[in-house]
Amino acid sequence: MVEFSTTERADSASEHFTALKKYANRVVLEGQTLSEAEAEDKEARLQEVREFGDRYGFSDKDVVKLIFGRIFSDRKQCGCPTCRARRQMRIDKAGRGA
Repeated sequence: MVEFSTTERADSASEHFTALKKYANRVVLEGQTLSEAEAEDKEARLQEVREFGDRYGFSDKDVVKLIFGRIFSDRKQCGCPTCRARRQMRIDKAGRGA
């Protein structure tokens, strides 16, 4: 079982993931490029996240999912009966803890 000794490290990781998600959103979805300072910040944050992942047993795949997971799944749905049924199934499944 993994135990965190303080919240400081977890807060730091959370800040890194939040910043990396913002960078990913800007680059992947909005087609923007990062400034040189932002690119350096991104690399430093990625290194910290990799170290965090190694320390707590996260695979590279886990880290990628944490950064990019919601970016591609937050698509707007049209509201047709099929989309509404799919949305309701996800809500029902989440409510059961499945």
